[in-house]
Amino acid sequence: MVEVIYCAPSPQFGESRTLSFLRNRLGDGHHVVLTNYYLPHGNTSLEIDLVVVNRFGVFLIEVKDWYGKIVADDIFWRQGKRGPVKSPITSIDYKAKVMHGFLSEQGMGRVSVTGLVVLARGTQMLEIGDPRRQRVFGLDDSLVGALTTDQHQAFRRPPLGRSDIDRIKDTVVRNHVKPSRSFIGQYQIVRELRREPGQVEFQAQHTELNRQARIKAFQVLEIVSQKQLAEQVRRFRRDIEALDAAGTHPNLVSAYEFFKDEHSDEFYYLILEWVAGETLADLLARHESVPLPDQLAWMQQLASALSHVHGKDIVHRNLTPENTFLAEDGTIKLGNFDFAKVPVLGQTISVTGIPLVQSRYAGPEMLTKPRQVDGRTDIYSLGAVWFDLLTAQTGDEPLDLDRLQSHSLPNEVLEVLARMVAPRRAERYQRAAALLEDLGILPAFVT
Repeated sequence: MVEVIYCAPSPQFGESRTLSFLRNRLGDGHHVVLTNYYLPHGNTSLEIDLVVVNRFGVFLIEVKDWYGKIVADDIFWRQGKRGPVKSPITSIDYKAKVMHGFLSEQGMGRVSVTGLVVLARGTQMLEIGDPRRQRVFGLDDSLVGALTTDQHQAFRRPPLGRSDIDRIKDTVVRNHVKPSRSFIGQYQIVRELRREPGQVEFQAQHTELNRQARIKAFQVLEIVSQKQLAEQVRRFRRDIEALDAAGTHPNLVSAYEFFKDEHSDEFYYLILEWVAGETLADLLARHESVPLPDQLAWMQQLASALSHVHGKDIVHRNLTPENTFLAEDGTIKLGNFDFAKVPVLGQTISVTGIPLVQSRYAGPEMLTKPRQVDGRTDIYSLGAVWFDLLTAQTGDEPLDLDRLQSHSLPNEVLEVLARMVAPRRAERYQRAAALLEDLGILPAFVT
């Protein structure tokens, strides 16, 4: 029986593979497996990928999900272009020493604590000159043997009984330190904004500059090759690359930097301008009526942003209320270019396997030829967003212009909107610049 306790959310891919292997292969007896355990250590904590408790003692496992050739000695490990890193054997041995000291303080000093290293991709490409090599394993029978015999016990002792295993488990779990990420690079986390599979967004403050930022934290999904890894990282970079290709504009969210987590191969961070205010989705969720002059000002700003990016042959392809940011001073900005079509960057992409067509904000052509869309698709999306503002709805109902007949809107406004959301691209505004020009005339018809 294998009892699994998740001490922290979202184990990384290598850890998930190792956990799945242990669940399927550990045989008779009672085994407790703790994932992402944080061991208290002075004023801080030590992260341990996996902790296994069974009749042979406590095993701490450091998991590496590395590709390709690894050259290692008793001090450093090197893999591909990765610079030398401290030997994970040394790291896990130190954690085992701290864990043994902790258990000793709890009256369990005779419990064996052993550190192991697992290469989730196998050990075939490992070249190592370290006498501790026998404690490095792939996901194979040798790892099962290490965990189900006394061959790697720190010291010999009689097998533990079920009550001993439960006592160790309860003590370790009770003293687990709940992790709370407080820094990403030079930014201190202020609060979590949004979470979805493979991505978390934070509000953060730079530690040296008087600058806040919105941080997108991406997690690499399950991959089986370097090519797939490169593809996912390319997807993560799309936002900053599209904005870099577009250049600066007062109605575009700025992107500052993109970098990989220094401690993990599975997390990447995109640092974006913080727009103090809210998204149009937040505003629409309150079903508040927005004065028409304010709406026209916002539409002009967003049309100006589209005219700018379309001039660089960039198509946003995902213009929605969630991706438009309304600042406290009334400025509105277009962001989240994850789905953008950017010819200079080559092949267009979807994000982490999500279909490009996500909602009724997408033009009808997105259903039939999603990779052949052009700037007219963004114009349709902007019109759909404006329709929601005019009706104070959240986008759950079909886009039906007849509903606007009861809103006492000037005919000139209705004509512009109808042309924006025309089902056929040939009947829409052909350029955002032409739309911007007509939007600039509309205030004269608003009383």
